[in-house]
Amino acid sequence: MVDSGAFPTPRKPDELAGQLKEMKPSVIAVAFAGFAHQGKIAFSPNLPEYQGFPLAEFLSRETSARVVLDNDANLFTLGEAKRGAARGARTVLGLTLGTGIGGGLVIDGKVYRGAGFALEPGHMIVDPNGPPCGCGNRGCLESLLGEEAFCARFGYASAKEAFEAGDEKAWDFYGYWLGLGIANLLNILDPDAVVLGGGIAGATELFEKPMIAAIAGGTVKWKRRKTRLARSELGDKAALWGGYLLAENPGD
Repeated sequence: MVDSGAFPTPRKPDELAGQLKEMKPSVIAVAFAGFAHQGKIAFSPNLPEYQGFPLAEFLSRETSARVVLDNDANLFTLGEAKRGAARGARTVLGLTLGTGIGGGLVIDGKVYRGAGFALEPGHMIVDPNGPPCGCGNRGCLESLLGEEAFCARFGYASAKEAFEAGDEKAWDFYGYWLGLGIANLLNILDPDAVVLGGGIAGATELFEKPMIAAIAGGTVKWKRRKTRLARSELGDKAALWGGYLLAENPGD
């Protein structure tokens, strides 16, 4: 990787194309916070302007670059599996904690996508009587732990504010529900490593104990090899690395 940069995601695809065109790239890797499949944004609860949009084809036409498009958590996980905290692990589960709760699974160096949209842990229902979620269901993990919902519940303007306050009640809540979600995923997937990333992962020290307790209480009670649980090593460059790796090896 030669160089990198960042800018806020424009609300409209043509604005995104305009900014990318100025960079004159030969290859563009898009790590999108939504359901991305076959070059199109199939579902985008947090960026509705992109929903149903053939983003890869559009950006390629507008910039004359080759474009690869995938879910941001998939690319985060691919980056951490090959260049970050989970190097050497055969099966890697990545979780991104921020605006929503994203997830990806890498097996033998390749992203597992199922029929197209595998690993959406934020939309795992953990409380059937819980609050409504942007996906249309109720009680999804994201409806409890997405930044806006979490902060509104405890009266904070942002996760950063909650972190600075060190609110034990708030972070115990976060850790419990995240741990419960991870326990469910461990029971189903049994990965070699779990990597936590995203902006809220920076507060791990505040929610780690209740998270570990919930994982221990929610996993099957039999002797099993320990899954490695780690924080991202690549930080906000994890998805960037994942995009680079996918562009180099589209089969990943």
